[in-house]
Amino acid sequence: MAEKEIGSLLQICLTRSLREDRTLVSCSSFILQVLGKEFTSPISYPIDKIWESSSTLEPILFLLSPGSDPTSTVEELAKKKKKYPLKAVSMGEGQDVKAFAVMQENFVTGGWVVLQNCHLGLKFMEQLLSILEPGNYQIHDEFRLWITTEPHRLFPLGLLQTSLKVTNEPPKGLKAGLFKTFTTIITQDFLDKIEHPSWRALTFTICFMHSIV
Repeated sequence: MAEKEIGSLLQICLTRSLREDRTLVSCSSFILQVLGKEFTSPISYPIDKIWESSSTLEPILFLLSPGSDPTSTVEELAKKKKKYPLKAVSMGEGQDVKAFAVMQENFVTGGWVVLQNCHLGLKFMEQLLSILEPGNYQIHDEFRLWITTEPHRLFPLGLLQTSLKVTNEPPKGLKAGLFKTFTTIITQDFLDKIEHPSWRALTFTICFMHSIV
């Protein structure tokens, strides 16, 4: 029976039954055929666009993949927005008190706080919803809370629903890799700081090689 005769959906079902390891590829092909290329092309939102979509009482939650850490990107944005030094607390045993104290301090100053590896501080994550409840604390309008965590089945569902969620996965493909590099690491200031005629060409060449690797 020809592939076009059985239809894309039935093809996924057959792939899932006979070759489970190829199911993800088959699903991507199905989405491409039915919805279009824009639904399968990798998307990388610049960090400043993410910040613009956030609010004081809405944490920005990064779901980490192995080997990824957005902290340096957040630090660069904090420098631009004059919120540096960034207050960072790596969660773990005994860090709940420190994290809460840092948050209270920045509630007043309007600074930014990064809570790292929050899958190691699930008890405090459960308390965050009540801490950020409107009216419980007087919070500066410019305060922002950034959270990084690995996926965890016990992570509080309420906090996930309240947060602005961002996945931080390695870019797939050359175009996606270049786009992420030029929207995070390579800024206009970086390009303008050296006037040598070959500077931009060398920068692009290194970024191109990095995406291939």
